[in-house]
Amino acid sequence: MHNRRPSPLLAALKNRWHGGVEKWNKLSGNVRGSIWLMIGGVFFTLMATLIKYVGSTSSLHVTEILFVRQLVVIFITLPLLARNFPQAFQTSRRDLHAVRIVCSFLAVLLGFTAIIHLPLSDSITLSFSRTIFITILSIFILSETVGIRRWGAVIVGMVGVLIVLRPTGVDSLNFYGILAVLSALLVAMQRILIKILSRSDQPVTLIVYQAIGTLVLLSPFAFYYWIWPTFEQLILLILIGVLTIIAQTMNIFAYRIGEASLISILDYLRLLYAILLGAVVFGELPSWNVLVGGAIIILASIYTIRRAARRRGST
Repeated sequence: MHNRRPSPLLAALKNRWHGGVEKWNKLSGNVRGSIWLMIGGVFFTLMATLIKYVGSTSSLHVTEILFVRQLVVIFITLPLLARNFPQAFQTSRRDLHAVRIVCSFLAVLLGFTAIIHLPLSDSITLSFSRTIFITILSIFILSETVGIRRWGAVIVGMVGVLIVLRPTGVDSLNFYGILAVLSALLVAMQRILIKILSRSDQPVTLIVYQAIGTLVLLSPFAFYYWIWPTFEQLILLILIGVLTIIAQTMNIFAYRIGEASLISILDYLRLLYAILLGAVVFGELPSWNVLVGGAIIILASIYTIRRAARRRGST
């Protein structure tokens, strides 16, 4: 028998792959983290775009969309659960996990309802207010000390939120905009709870409890509003779940190797992605109040992040 020589093309591709990996590993952690975060932002925005598309062009209820999304997420994470069973369920703070699950359920329900009914750029802009809420909640829950400058940034950021919610000439606040802000508040609460729970629980425990708990809470609503999706809609729903996992994984990689105070600023590129996809897919263009209010929210959030990092570095 003659030994088959490897294909020159495969050998060349293998060498190029190893060369690329070597170059990638030589980059600093912040550079690699920034790249992961920017790519993850693209997948997050694609996911939001698909949810808006399915929710606005079909009779599928938002809870059904989120239920299928959550099923796909759990299916993909089953190998992780199997490798860590039963340790993944071991925790001494089931009370905090329960609160976090409720916050997660309400956050996705309100947030994605807002995405379906608002222009994509509006909902993404208002989601950035979570940084402002994290600062406020840190004071009352974690007993963190916040100086006058960060309080000033919080106030300025809330002004930006109000500008987005109530443009000139409108007598009332935007209802779905309020849902987006409440979702941001709940996401901020989740972040605080993650910080507390991560002191005693493994990351896999946080992932498993949230994934399963959110699915359980979504189930009765999804079954009540259930309409059998078409084949095309089912493919899109599965794709939403896949995009969710990819985006979350990239975010984990980003914050694992990069400094949060530096790379998190790039997360605001999602607004640019949202404006582009909103224009291309839905024919939406952001209004002046979204651009002005969004700029204020982002600048206030960036200042808050950098100021908090500077204070931690000096202690």
